[in-house]
Amino acid sequence: MSKISPLHIGIMILSKDFRLIGMNNYAKTVLKISNTDLGKNIFQYHSGKSHSRVRFLLKRIHDDNPDIPVAMIIDVLNKVLMLTLSRVNMTDKNIGTVYSVNFIDVSERSGARIDPESGRVVIRKIPIFHKDTIKFVDKSDILCLEADRNYTKVYAGHKIHYIHSSLKDIIRRFSMRQLLRVHKSFAVNIDHIKEIKILKNGQNIIVLDDDVIRYVPVSRRRSEEHTSELQ
Repeated sequence: MSKISPLHIGIMILSKDFRLIGMNNYAKTVLKISNTDLGKNIFQYHSGKSHSRVRFLLKRIHDDNPDIPVAMIIDVLNKVLMLTLSRVNMTDKNIGTVYSVNFIDVSERSGARIDPESGRVVIRKIPIFHKDTIKFVDKSDILCLEADRNYTKVYAGHKIHYIHSSLKDIIRRFSMRQLLRVHKSFAVNIDHIKEIKILKNGQNIIVLDDDVIRYVPVSRRRSEEHTSELQ
C-alpha cells in the first residue's frame, strides 16, 4: 500500500447555486476548462450518468465532515481525483456563501487507463484517505468488497476502508480476474480464500485468510455460476 503527499492542488469556486465562478490555473489545466467556460452550473460539465454522484458530493458540503476527501473517476478526462468540499462564508453580504472544491489528481498513482472495449477508466489501485494521508490499495491486497448503501467497504491490509462508489462500478473499474462477485453485496479476491464451508441450512460461506471480516456469504445463484472458481 503506497501513499502520496499532496503537491499540486486544484481549486474551484462554486456560487451558492452551484455555478463554477472561479478556478486556479492547475484546475484549468487538469480539467481542461478555459475562462470562457466559467459560469455554468456544475452539472453542465458532467454527463447525465454522473449527476447522481455529483449530487452526493455536493450534499457532503452540509455533512458534519465535508473535508474528508473522496475519490471521483471522470471517464471523459481519464482522471481519478481526490476531492474535498467546503462551505465558505463571505463577509460581503452581496456574495454570501460560496463553495470551495479542492482536488488532487491521483490518476497516475492509481494506474488509471482507458479500457478500449468499454471506454471506461479502469484502475490498478484504489485511492483511500486514511489518517490524513492518501493511500493506494493495490488490487492484490484486497480481501473483499462489500456494498454499503452509497459506499463500498474495502477490506484490505487488516483494515476496512470506505469509498463512494457502487460495488458494481468498482468491479468494472478493476481489470482483475481474481475479483469474483459471490453475492449481491459482496465480491471476493479468490487468492485470499482460505476455505469454503457449507452451513447446516445449506448456505455456502467463504472464510478468508484475514480475520478483518468473519466470513463472506455466497448466494445460491452465484454459487452455481462460479462452481469451478470456488472449488
